[in-house]
Amino acid sequence: MAAQPFHSGEVDGSARDEAMETKHAQKIARLLQGSELRPQKILNIMKSGVTDLWVPVRQALIIEMTGPQECHDFFNLQPQLLVDAFTVGPEDGWPSEHVNLESRAVDELGLPRSLEFVAKIGDGGHDTSVFEVKPKNSSGVIYALKRINRENTFAREVERMKYIQGELDALRKIRHRHFIKMVASYTTPRFVGILMSPLAECNLHEFLNRPDRYEERNYERLLAGFFGCLTAALAQLHYTYRIRHKDIKPQNILVKGDNVLLADFGIALDWSDRGYTTTREETFRSPRYCAPEVGRNENRGTMSDIWSLGCVFLEMAAVLKGHRGDHVKESLISHGGTEKYWQSLDGISGEISFLRQDSSRCGNAPLDWIEKMLREKPEERCTAGQLRSLIRESRGQPGPYFCGACCSHGTVADEDEEASTDLREYQHPTLSDRSSEELQAADIFNPENFSRKRYSITQYSGSSKNWISQDIVAQCHLSVNDNPGGMESIFFKGHKIGSTRYAEVTWVPVNTSRTQQSKFLVTSENAPFEILVPKGYKLQD
Repeated sequence: MAAQPFHSGEVDGSARDEAMETKHAQKIARLLQGSELRPQKILNIMKSGVTDLWVPVRQALIIEMTGPQECHDFFNLQPQLLVDAFTVGPEDGWPSEHVNLESRAVDELGLPRSLEFVAKIGDGGHDTSVFEVKPKNSSGVIYALKRINRENTFAREVERMKYIQGELDALRKIRHRHFIKMVASYTTPRFVGILMSPLAECNLHEFLNRPDRYEERNYERLLAGFFGCLTAALAQLHYTYRIRHKDIKPQNILVKGDNVLLADFGIALDWSDRGYTTTREETFRSPRYCAPEVGRNENRGTMSDIWSLGCVFLEMAAVLKGHRGDHVKESLISHGGTEKYWQSLDGISGEISFLRQDSSRCGNAPLDWIEKMLREKPEERCTAGQLRSLIRESRGQPGPYFCGACCSHGTVADEDEEASTDLREYQHPTLSDRSSEELQAADIFNPENFSRKRYSITQYSGSSKNWISQDIVAQCHLSVNDNPGGMESIFFKGHKIGSTRYAEVTWVPVNTSRTQQSKFLVTSENAPFEILVPKGYKLQD
């Protein structure tokens, strides 16, 4: 039987009503429950901020929160949570479960011995280093490994681990072509490591400052397409995953071939369990790109991400118009004596006016979007969904198309009445798992090779139409057409699923002999179901 989650209510005595967060400390909780430690001592350890991510916990840290006997007992038990090997599983199992490694399982760099060091890519600041590695005895697959130093005092370790846990939570949740993927993660006595894919060629800051690496026309095409791709990524982050990034800047945007990826979610906020996005926090990571409300330590929400992306877009637009990568920075300093965007509103206006003077290169459409993103008041900025619509509408105007082919079709953030709502007030309806029911499966015919493959069917009361995930459409080589009804959407298990296309699907529900040909709406992104039909759909002969 699988171990049950630990809850404070399972501890007797006065500690029963103690409020504490155990979501990230299930391993420790189960270990301590099986020990002779008194319930209140268990609660004290959990409430202090120690989570599974901390293991192995160094003695210098644990003595700050326990007495001598509890410290001794904890260290006698802790080895039960450690493993001596780090493995990289197949891609369909990414990310694997976080592992807590014994000291002998890593080398002097803090890298698992199962990985081969290739090169040090750089230092990311905040005691972070990034390495190029590959599994030993592998076929040459390369990964990026982010190694984060642990702290030496308890208070600083609490803050550092909160930062790391936030990044791990975000990376585990996100599945999208324009986000870095987490492969695996581990903790050692000195470091926390995050193995990621793909290994990028450079970040956007380097890309903007080295256009000579690319043929001119190809460089312009790539950079122009990044506008739409980054917008699609941010729309996914806000609308589907309900996460604020909070540190968008060129250094946190990676380039791999013709793909652009958002990365570094260390201070991201996941509000999916809160129901609101607006917070007031004391610190921020990148003051140059932060929004005015962040710089002033006022309430901030998703519109703060829009501002930061607008700053990035302004630098991209300047490069598209033939200027150097640091042109905008120099312009802001000359206008107001600072490189911080939020402290140089006049400098932003002056730079946009200057760039408008030459519309022969790439047109001025990006500057129109940027003006809507860099408004001082958050409520006056466009949302990610509105920005996505503006970029798609620019197709056919003079200049390059500002969206990669991968994002040219609809996404879950496509414009409709709900998607254009300010996300600080917008909340997805929550659905009980009982509203969907896995009933059986169906065979779908592949018209290209006349084969068929089996997929699961979900009956769902929240839809009156058939839906099919876009990855299945690709696997079965089904042809798609534009939906005459335009954009359609449903909410499913907290996700907003959108579609602007449909496919005619030939399929046979299992346990029937009835071949059917039906119209299915094709999801704009990979969905949390394979085939979805209305509840009550007749699946029997």
